[in-house]
Amino acid sequence: MARRTVVLEQRGRVSRAAVESPERGRHELVRRGGASKGIGTRAAGATAPERREQPLRSCARDVPVGGARAEGKEALLNALSALCTSCHETISALNPDAPSAILSLVSSACTKKAQKYREAAFCCLEQVIEAFNNPEFFNMVFPSLLEMGKSLAPTKSGQISSASDDKADEPGSSPAALHDKILSCVTACIHVASIRDILEQQKDFIDFYFFSLSPSFSWTVKMSVFSSTKELCSKLHSSANNLQESSTHTSITAFVHELFYTLTPELLKSLRTVKIGQVHIAAAECILALTNQYTASPPAQWTELSFMTELLDLCEVEKSEQAKSLLKKSYDILHRLKEDIKP
Repeated sequence: MARRTVVLEQRGRVSRAAVESPERGRHELVRRGGASKGIGTRAAGATAPERREQPLRSCARDVPVGGARAEGKEALLNALSALCTSCHETISALNPDAPSAILSLVSSACTKKAQKYREAAFCCLEQVIEAFNNPEFFNMVFPSLLEMGKSLAPTKSGQISSASDDKADEPGSSPAALHDKILSCVTACIHVASIRDILEQQKDFIDFYFFSLSPSFSWTVKMSVFSSTKELCSKLHSSANNLQESSTHTSITAFVHELFYTLTPELLKSLRTVKIGQVHIAAAECILALTNQYTASPPAQWTELSFMTELLDLCEVEKSEQAKSLLKKSYDILHRLKEDIKP
């Protein structure tokens, strides 16, 4: 982890130079405390490309990298994400290398230890990934996202701590909040990635989701896992319908089955351990999404599912009518599939 942090910080210095122009004039728009969303709005309303480029240069120059102090610099990242969201086409047209440089710069910011700044960096990273919609971004940041997420290790007390930090986080900070934002970045990566790149990382996806469903993580993290899993199911479904290669279809089917077998029992555990209605609904939606994907490409031979009894029991005891209905749908679908496949 330490070595990757150094690499990302070095990459951040290079990326900042790539985004900046040779001009030495300093634009004070962000440093003087201007509202970050206002910066993006003004940039979007400008007619001259130069007016849109100048705030970007300023943000790139001032984003802390390396050992620079990061506290209080969250507005820079908010401004950068607003600019990328509003002006991604202009940025790409002015400098085709700028999107990748911005991605690397923000990725390096995600390694800083200042809690609020780091959370802002992950939020910015999510927006940058979504704004430029570049499939190459997946391989550029996905491995480091997994590594940073897994560095948040459960402790004996059931709390989450950063396994890579020697010092405790600042007062009031929540490492689980970082994990939540990392999951949001992973979901953004899924949206832009090619299906082949996703299939190459299928084991890492399953391991990361399984880890993130640990009882040690808060219910908000679980909600992000549910959302990310549904995004992945949607990606696999659309890819299976649009691709003609049989080998890719086979790989997608194998991935779907492994997701279903591994994650469904953990999702059911969430229904037992978390007593929050919206969590139950989201978990039930996720189970139904996995079930639909599984039955869309069913196994040639039926394999008994160890969690069917638990699923039926939860259908009976669930208090949320919406969650109960979703769980019942999943059970009925699987029961019909069993009857159809069994000789």
